[in-house]
Amino acid sequence: MTRYLQEEFQRFQRTMRCAFVVDKSPHNSLKLPFLNAIFPDARVIHLLRDGRDAVLSIRREWQRRQALASGGVGAWPAKLAALRSSLRRQPRWRYRWRAFWFFIGGPLGLLLHDRWLLPVRWQGQIGWGPRFPGWQDVIGKVSLLEFCALQWRSCVETILRDSEQLRLGPERLLTVRYEEFLQHPDQVLKRIFAFIGVDMPAGFLDQLPPLKRHNFGKWQDAFTPEEKALIGPILHPLLEELGYARSDSWYRDHKPKEANTPGRLA
Repeated sequence: MTRYLQEEFQRFQRTMRCAFVVDKSPHNSLKLPFLNAIFPDARVIHLLRDGRDAVLSIRREWQRRQALASGGVGAWPAKLAALRSSLRRQPRWRYRWRAFWFFIGGPLGLLLHDRWLLPVRWQGQIGWGPRFPGWQDVIGKVSLLEFCALQWRSCVETILRDSEQLRLGPERLLTVRYEEFLQHPDQVLKRIFAFIGVDMPAGFLDQLPPLKRHNFGKWQDAFTPEEKALIGPILHPLLEELGYARSDSWYRDHKPKEANTPGRLA
């Protein structure tokens, strides 16, 4: 397995004629010891984000996919657009085929005609994101919002623990805060390029898509008091440890409304 994965990455690197191969999947946060064993010289960039905004984004992706699954024939254009977007990111046909097979969910995805192009991997449900240890015991027993909060917490706690146990020093691990990147992209990019040992090309920032400079703190208005009360106990200890919250007033000092109860995962 080790040699196979190394050869696959080396083949991709030769095909693309690139100096570095970057994999930005959130699932990697739960696989650091495995990745370190396969690629002992790999460098890790931990992109850290306020968990409340992250949970808002994770829930949006769950809901988007669930809406596509329940949209019937009318959802096919959106499904195909998502598939085309996924395949366009692959540089060669052999990688596109693998991406297609993953996207449809393998044989099970082909059999479930009403769920074509939406992988079913959450005990028969449509969902998104890393499957953290013990998720099977939680899904269906908590609200979707709580489940998304558990996803974020598990990923961040795991990478913090594993990076410490693996003793990844500053030469192997760089933590970048999403909010800092939005506010000071040039400075953060220079730090990232220095970390990987490459000079930042002149005008590199101008070649990127426009940044949403104020794309943080949206959770404050997006979550209801009831929703904040749901995710607060799950997120707050880690948010406080990371410096994202100074007190628990963000989820405690709200008077809940009786209506508007969050839905649960089916």
